[in-house]
Amino acid sequence: MDGNDLIGSPLEAQDRPASTAELEQLIDDRLPLVELSELLIEVDGWTRFSDDFEHAGGTEPRGRELSSHLYAAVLAQACNLGPTRMARISDLPYQKLAWCPNWYVRHTPLQTAPTRPAHSQYTPPLPRARPTRIKR
Repeated sequence: MDGNDLIGSPLEAQDRPASTAELEQLIDDRLPLVELSELLIEVDGWTRFSDDFEHAGGTEPRGRELSSHLYAAVLAQACNLGPTRMARISDLPYQKLAWCPNWYVRHTPLQTAPTRPAHSQYTPPLPRARPTRIKR
C-alpha cells in the first residue's frame, strides 16, 4: 500500500504444457465456426424467447422485419455497439435500430427472455419426440 493506492507487482505468465495446446487445437478443429447472429436466430427458433419482447404500448402488430430489428438491437446491446455502429454493420436503418430498444427491448423482457433458453435445457428434444413403433 502506498497511501490509499494499492500497488501490486505484475504476474509472469507460465508456459503452457504442449498437451494443453494440443487439446485446445483438437477442440477448435471439432467446433464449427458460428456467427453470433445465426446462433441467436437458431436459439430463438428453439425457444421463442423473442416472444417476450412485446411492444410497450401493447398494441403494435409484429411486422415481418421486426425480428431482424429485434435481433440487431439485442446484439447491439449485448456487444455494447449501440444503434449507430449496428446500423453500419447490419445495413439496417438507424431509425429502426434506435426505435426498437425503446419500444421492445426494455427492462422486463431483458429479465424474462433469457430464462427461456435456460429452461429449455431441462426439456431436451428427445423426450418431446413422439415414439415410433418398429414394424417387424
